[in-house]
Amino acid sequence: LITDDDVWFKFVATSTAHRILIRGFLQNASMVEVYSGTCGAKNLINNCGDFSNGSNPGFLNLGNLIPGNDYFFRVFSVFATAASASNFEVAITTSVAPANDNCINAIALPVQAATCQTNTTATLTNATSSAVALCGISNKPNHLYRDVWFSFVATAKAHFICTTLPQQLTREVTVFAGDCNNLVPIA
Repeated sequence: LITDDDVWFKFVATSTAHRILIRGFLQNASMVEVYSGTCGAKNLINNCGDFSNGSNPGFLNLGNLIPGNDYFFRVFSVFATAASASNFEVAITTSVAPANDNCINAIALPVQAATCQTNTTATLTNATSSAVALCGISNKPNHLYRDVWFSFVATAKAHFICTTLPQQLTREVTVFAGDCNNLVPIA
């Protein structure tokens, strides 16, 4: 595949979380890569920004940014042949991630005697992707799979986990043993 075009943008983080919005770039294989550092010494922090799913505007949530630091991102397309063009608009917004966006802040859920008697309300709005292998989707870009974290203390050898999501969202649940520094996927 050929990376036949790219344009670069720079922003200074004002928060630990920002969202890159791109409107009008709906071609196949439109991509975004995000870097920290300087032009001469960039560090890739996210190369999963695939906007080829046709969403308009497409967005990429960024977390764990350092306020005051410079960040760069490039928008480009990847095609089997060169010479493609597209016009688009880009914006950076501040986003506030859910409280349980990271493993360390997982919401503790009580184990219930009967199946799903009491529900806990949560949101994926402005959630970021965790840098862990997710159940059944390890070969797909993590930015498409925003996640939030929950914990429970097992009281038996088996438990039933209930989730409800809007119909347009795909439900993926991964259960880990261990702690946030040593997660072991078990289901």
